Amino acid sequence: MAMIKVASTVARSPKSNRASWSNELVSSSLPPNSKRSPAAFPIVAASVQLEENFRQEYFFGYYFDRVAPIMTIFDGDMNPFGNNLKQSTCQSKALFYAICASGAVHRTHSSPEDGAMKDCALRFRMMAYRMLRREISAFATRDDSFATILILAITESWFDVYKCGLTHLQAAKYILLTRRKINKPLPPTLVHALWWLETLVAFVSDYEAVLYPSPREYLAKWTHGGPRVTSPVGREVLETDPLLGTWKPLFLHIGCLGALIQRLLRGKPTQEDKHLAEVIEMNLLEWGLPSPESTVLSPGALLSASPPKTADSGMDKPANLNTYINYAAESHRQAALLILYQHFPQLLERRARLVSNGCSPHQFLAQLAQSVVKLLKQVPFESRLWLISSIPLLCVGQWVHEAEDLMFMHSCFEMLSRKVSLCNIMMMYNVIESVREETGTNDSCSWISVLFTRGHEAMIG
Repeated sequence: MAMIKVASTVARSPKSNRASWSNELVSSSLPPNSKRSPAAFPIVAASVQLEENFRQEYFFGYYFDRVAPIMTIFDGDMNPFGNNLKQSTCQSKALFYAICASGAVHRTHSSPEDGAMKDCALRFRMMAYRMLRREISAFATRDDSFATILILAITESWFDVYKCGLTHLQAAKYILLTRRKINKPLPPTLVHALWWLETLVAFVSDYEAVLYPSPREYLAKWTHGGPRVTSPVGREVLETDPLLGTWKPLFLHIGCLGALIQRLLRGKPTQEDKHLAEVIEMNLLEWGLPSPESTVLSPGALLSASPPKTADSGMDKPANLNTYINYAAESHRQAALLILYQHFPQLLERRARLVSNGCSPHQFLAQLAQSVVKLLKQVPFESRLWLISSIPLLCVGQWVHEAEDLMFMHSCFEMLSRKVSLCNIMMMYNVIESVREETGTNDSCSWISVLFTRGHEAMIG
């Protein structure tokens, strides 16, 4: 009911409150030397509809120009939220309005003082919800309905930084299960986008759908293959997902870990949870990268290996893409181990004793964090892999103390803020700063526990 009231309020907003962007958009469509006046639009209803059409056209185009490219590590046909969706909007008004809402709300982050633009984004979002309810009732299993839900979930935090898209996951899983029952799988990239979203949500909310005794069970249910990255001459380079890179199974282990930590923080641990923590630890330790040139760290020498030297050229070269993807994958794996050991001290003490240099648990964590930072430094700032690197950045943030590393971390968040143009990025950097101030010598305190204590279910992607 509250959402309907918001939409009604927006619809009644007086024309005098509209921001300059709206007036300029409509004025640009008029003939030269013409002035906007009652004579130009003798029918008020037609004038309002014309302005609305221009808003929709503007933000629809803005989404594909500015928003879709920041949602995954690939653009073009490889991006499940890119140009491939344009044709689907002809069949789904819900998807069309979700795209317009995403474009409009992203634009508000560049002009936060423009209340009319935020109202416009909210109105589009309410229309998307309304149309989605109709479409799910009538069709239930269409690809575009699933894509609409994912877009609404991913962009929910753009409207409210303390929302993570949790409420949309149940609808997405309903469509996923329905399609599985009729043996008609959804596009793999969209299913993997759900995995990615579930993992991020599991770290900040009471979402246990990824809490499998073995993530292999999840893979067995939902794996349907994935896209491949090819060079300009068509040579296969590496099977890579736009959101999960080459580490799809690893990401499921990480999602299970996030849900397990949340259960621990909410005071619901069981004996089985302790065993599950050990299973996750071994899965993370044993997981290997898919390339023979990759840096694979064994359980007994977790900190001993150094990443290979980077090439000088950029991400557009397939060989370097392979190398940088491996750095990103390994940084996720080690960051997951870091956060696991912070919240399960008995595993930390046992692992620290196995390290050859005999370091203390605190030193072990600090060295592991430094290893993650070292891996992140190998990835050029112009790489799109940074768009999916929130987990490693958040996990190592509180362990960075040297001036050079502090500057590097700050530069990472500033770079991401420029890339995506969202206020949420620097908000998460401020969370890391708060964690660093609050933790002191308490190694078990992390960004997850700080957000939990504050009651913030913030989206971290």
